[in-house]
Amino acid sequence: MIKLADEFGPVLAGRVTAVGIREEIESLARQGEDVVIDLDGVEAISPSFADELFGKLPAAVKESITFQGGSPFLEHIARMARTSRDPGNDPQS
Repeated sequence: MIKLADEFGPVLAGRVTAVGIREEIESLARQGEDVVIDLDGVEAISPSFADELFGKLPAAVKESITFQGGSPFLEHIARMARTSRDPGNDPQS
């Protein structure tokens, strides 16, 4: 389980921070672990952070992620970023 607020504070911003978290998630997924991302205590997520962390995950890794805690709005942002780069979700295709 990755508790984002405990490790990075209540406001998640910046692509650099998100890259490190994404690499950790990818590593856990490659080891066959299901990854739980705990949003409890997170008050805000910047769009760039969400895109870098969730949007750039490989499709196979996205399948192993679940979310818990946090507000429905934050969970929606994370889920939206997770699916925004999927080719099947491209409104222009």
